Amino acid sequence: MKIKTKIYIASILPIVFALPIGIIIYFTNQETKALIDQTNVADSIIKGVSELNTLTYEYLSDTSKRAKMQWQLKHNSITELLNRQEPKDTKTEFFIKKIHEKHKNHAINFKELAKSYETENIKTLSSSVFREFQERTMSNILILSREIITEAEKLVRYSNEQLYIIHNRSNLTIICTITVLALIITLAILFNGRAIISALTRLNKGTKIIANGNLDYKVSAMTPDEIGDLSSAFNIMTQKLKETYTALTESEEKFRGISASANDAIIMMDENGNITYWNKSAERILGYSSNESLGKTLHDFIMPHCYQEPFKSGFEEFSKTGQGKLIGKSIEVTTKKKGGAEIPAEISISSLNLNNKWHSIGILRDITARKNAELELRKAHDELEARVKERTCELSSANEHLRAEIKNRIQIEEELHLFKYLINNSNDAVFVIDPLTTMFKDINEKACLELQYDKNDLLKMGIADIDEQDESKWEEHVKELKEKKYLIFEGIHRRKDTTVFDVEMNLKYLEHKRGNYIVAISRDITSRKQNEKILRQNAENLKLYSIKLEQSNADLQEFAYIASHDLQEPLRKVTAFGNRITSKYSDVLQEQGRDYLLRMTNAASRMQQLIDDLLELSRVSTKARPFQRIELNEVLREVLEDIDKLIIDTNGRVTVDNLPAVNADEVQVRQLFQNLILNALKFHKQNRRPVITIKNRSLNNEFCEIMVNDDGIGFDVKYADRIFKPFQRLHGKNEYSGSGIGLAICKKIIDRHNGKIYVKSQEDKGSAFYVTLPLA
Repeated sequence: MKIKTKIYIASILPIVFALPIGIIIYFTNQETKALIDQTNVADSIIKGVSELNTLTYEYLSDTSKRAKMQWQLKHNSITELLNRQEPKDTKTEFFIKKIHEKHKNHAINFKELAKSYETENIKTLSSSVFREFQERTMSNILILSREIITEAEKLVRYSNEQLYIIHNRSNLTIICTITVLALIITLAILFNGRAIISALTRLNKGTKIIANGNLDYKVSAMTPDEIGDLSSAFNIMTQKLKETYTALTESEEKFRGISASANDAIIMMDENGNITYWNKSAERILGYSSNESLGKTLHDFIMPHCYQEPFKSGFEEFSKTGQGKLIGKSIEVTTKKKGGAEIPAEISISSLNLNNKWHSIGILRDITARKNAELELRKAHDELEARVKERTCELSSANEHLRAEIKNRIQIEEELHLFKYLINNSNDAVFVIDPLTTMFKDINEKACLELQYDKNDLLKMGIADIDEQDESKWEEHVKELKEKKYLIFEGIHRRKDTTVFDVEMNLKYLEHKRGNYIVAISRDITSRKQNEKILRQNAENLKLYSIKLEQSNADLQEFAYIASHDLQEPLRKVTAFGNRITSKYSDVLQEQGRDYLLRMTNAASRMQQLIDDLLELSRVSTKARPFQRIELNEVLREVLEDIDKLIIDTNGRVTVDNLPAVNADEVQVRQLFQNLILNALKFHKQNRRPVITIKNRSLNNEFCEIMVNDDGIGFDVKYADRIFKPFQRLHGKNEYSGSGIGLAICKKIIDRHNGKIYVKSQEDKGSAFYVTLPLA
């Protein structure tokens, strides 16, 4: 049996024994997976029953349909889980059946309990009977739940026991199999190794005898395996080595005969560079006899002085490594003949290792005749190259001219292709028309889509076939176009289905050497016409609205007049008479009477303030002034002077950045910043001096943004929109004075200036009001 076969068998044995191990592991894993799934199902049942009990209590607490529906869904999921189980043995089947039965009874008891709550007859029973029934049914539900959980726990324990048994059985089987496999492999290695070592010993003995020169010895390690094949091959190799040695002797004699008759000089050198062989051709070419050259150093003997040093250094490297730049290559050099004459020669050098020493063989050929022929050939080549160069210049000039013409033609074709692409993908319909016949010469794809005609059909038609104008009208257009060269007018086109649409025609008259043409660009203006109609209607509506607005402003001014005169007069009388009563009869009135009188005068004062604030709010629109250039720095200076006393009283500090000029109503801008600063001073913390900072930044070339920041009491940002509405207060009227209309006035002023106002705030951290105004 072959060693390779034995190795294959030894390699297959582990695989053969590993196969049953793999099968055991596979089926073990399958059983393990089934038991784990079974355990997971039992855990899910335990968890599901616990959730059913929780849902039962939820249903009893509110008896809602939602709780009952959730209970039913959970019960159905457990039932479905049980129905999907396929018991692996009788004991598992026993557990599943018991759980199934108790789960059905659990549902029956819950349904009876739910029915007791939903049936009117039960509710009419005495409360004690109803409670007894409820407690008994609930007790049954809890007992059944506990029994289901107990059976599920038993199933878990049984599954874990089976899992432990399967693992022990699998591990024992694998250990036994591995032990048997190791024993068989060890015996096979010992048996085969003994036979191989014995054969190798005999082969080693034979090789030593042959190595000592006995080529007639035969190796006797003839076994029916690879070692036997190696012994047989070794005997054959010994026989062929003997035959080769004999042939080599004959070959040496032939080499000497061939080298003696060769036309090239053959020279052999030893490891020191000394000449050891010099054939007849070397004597003829170089003029030295064999006796004169043997033992001489080659590079000193026939090489000119300029080549001696490079050849010497190269040969020193060759003698050490057997490698060199010239080994295996042919080079041209100049050699020195006897008498000192130099001739061109071609030398080819090869290497030979004899007795671990490097020898070199050089073949030298006289190339004097070839060099003379090459010189003549070079002269002819130079002359031919000059002629070719002259002709090439002529062809190059013609080629450049042709390339330029081709490039120009390609560019024109690309531009034409691009022009056609742009025309065909234009949003407008384009027509090329014959001015004499008004027939179409060319049209783009947009024209076909708009008119619903095929291109070939349109090329058989003229402008009169699609235009609603008379043909005589077009004759006038053509005549006018020839004079002006350019014409724009509106018309109506007709589609293939006879529907019409409005168009704007843009005509251009072109004169060309191949003829005259009209280029017409037609644009569908149906939507523009509709928009113009809508705009006209909107203009009329706007005019009516303006009239109504003027009437509304007049009514508002009339209301303001009434509020400022007729409404305030009774309030002034109430206040005056209240003050008189207080001054003359306060001693007569009781404490409660004086309190009523004080409340009456305070209410009249607040009503007076509300009327004044409403007047201020209405004057933002009714008493508005035209916009003009205003220096905000000057406006802020005047505002701070007006409220200087309040700033001193509150110990406040106001810092203002350099502000820009704006285009606005000066009175309203002064009122805007006065309200914002007064608000900041009013809503300050009692134990802290109010600090107000006014900054600005440019938003763009049209608007600037100004920030009024304070460190006051602040407010919740969810009220940010509410504070800009009239009479909206975030604090009681006893905490802070005012009617709550100041910020509403600010909002209305900013709206009139097409700006924006918004606020950022945090409780106890202050507020920042941002306003935008148009730049001057």
